[in-house]
Amino acid sequence: MESINIGLAGLGTVAQGFLEIVGQKKRVLSDKLGRELKIAKVASRSQKVDLEEFGAVFSTELSSLVEDPAIDVVIELIGGEKDALGLISAALKKNKHVVTANKEVIAKHGNSFRGEIDSGQLRFEAAVAGAIPILQGIGVGMVANDFSSITGIVNGTSNYILSNMSIEAASFEESLKQAQKLGFAEADPGFDVDGIDAAHKLTILMALAYGQPFSFDKVVTEGISHITSSDIQYASELGFAIKPVAVVRRSEDTLAAMVYPALVGFDRILSRVNGVMNAVEVESDYAGRLFFSGPGAGSLATASAVVSDLGLIARNQGSVYPSLMGTEKLGVTYPDQSTSCCYLRFDVVDEKGIFARITGALSDSGISIDEVFQKNRDGGRASIVMITHPAREKDLEDCLSNVGKFGELLQPIQRIRVLS
Repeated sequence: MESINIGLAGLGTVAQGFLEIVGQKKRVLSDKLGRELKIAKVASRSQKVDLEEFGAVFSTELSSLVEDPAIDVVIELIGGEKDALGLISAALKKNKHVVTANKEVIAKHGNSFRGEIDSGQLRFEAAVAGAIPILQGIGVGMVANDFSSITGIVNGTSNYILSNMSIEAASFEESLKQAQKLGFAEADPGFDVDGIDAAHKLTILMALAYGQPFSFDKVVTEGISHITSSDIQYASELGFAIKPVAVVRRSEDTLAAMVYPALVGFDRILSRVNGVMNAVEVESDYAGRLFFSGPGAGSLATASAVVSDLGLIARNQGSVYPSLMGTEKLGVTYPDQSTSCCYLRFDVVDEKGIFARITGALSDSGISIDEVFQKNRDGGRASIVMITHPAREKDLEDCLSNVGKFGELLQPIQRIRVLS
């Protein structure tokens, strides 16, 4: 049986999961793919695992994978940006196939690979939503469809934190510490809790679904660190869960892409995606609404997606995702003209007339209220909580800027969008 020679870069968590799968399923995979998967060489800073069963040569030089003419496929699992970018670029220029799980490199530098791809393939299923085959689903399974929107929970760390805040009635800080203790969050969690990781993934989904160049710099991001346990409680009383969502919507010839915490109604499946699970909801013209869900991270889950890309290369199914071709030119705009319902919380000194002043200011700006209640606290404090009817982003921002100057306010106004 003909073999496909693999050069593996990295020996971290996902790489070790990949070795485990190939070691356990080598015969099954060979039978399914019609080619033997042979790990010929591994490059990493140090040899963390025993490679004897694979008969692989070990090197500390990443360039050795590119320069070896016997290597057919380079699998990049080193993470980070600079070294990974250099390795992927060099491998493509040598006409080698490349499989990567590196969402940052694809989101920020994917456009540059267009001129470097000749006979090699570049695949990155594992870069988005772990084990969920969302890129194949959108790029191949739904190729006949136009997409009106894509909505996802694509960062397991943020989802775990907000889920834990809800289930345990814990604060953001307490839930973050728990996520770090369990290995779900890094020591520096900024990429996750500030929405950057999810923005990388949304950039890839947007490029693939809409035939766009990669536009990471056009994705608006908002983190979750300002969400409080009180917000979780009040949202629940109103019939919502707070979830970290990544959303791209098409309106005629423009796209609006955002990553933000949102109130999601309990009647939507997305509201019940908890812990480190991921989910993606796709709205399309022919297939309608489809929902994908599964583990978004983890050694074996992510490695499973790496193996799926390797399988497509072994079967020689297609040359490259169409997103790299930039087939359609749509504007990606800041969604200040879009409309949405919003959750608002005003923490105020409980004085006569403050409720009327706030609601009057909203009314003067053309913003109407759907639901509202007041929670009185000790010490003459109160929280006024409301859900607005749909309002333009810009109108609401201008109104809240003015209300924020009221002397009765004890802290900045909390605003959380409601997912439509």
